[in-house]
Amino acid sequence: MNIQQVCERILSTGELTREEHMQLMSSCLNDGLVNQDERHTINRVLDEIQFGKLTFVQAEVAA
Repeated sequence: MNIQQVCERILSTGELTREEHMQLMSSCLNDGLVNQDERHTINRVLDEIQFGKLTFVQAEVAA
């Protein structure tokens, strides 16, 4: 799943894992890794976290 798909899933479900959060944060901090559209979508997710509109959940462990 690419960054855009991860963000869209997070925004549509209202849930994200700590791992996804760290992935998005490191993508933002690593210049050149994301394009302008991806950065905008990541910022939307981060804004939703700040406003308390997203819930952190435990990552599902594959069997």
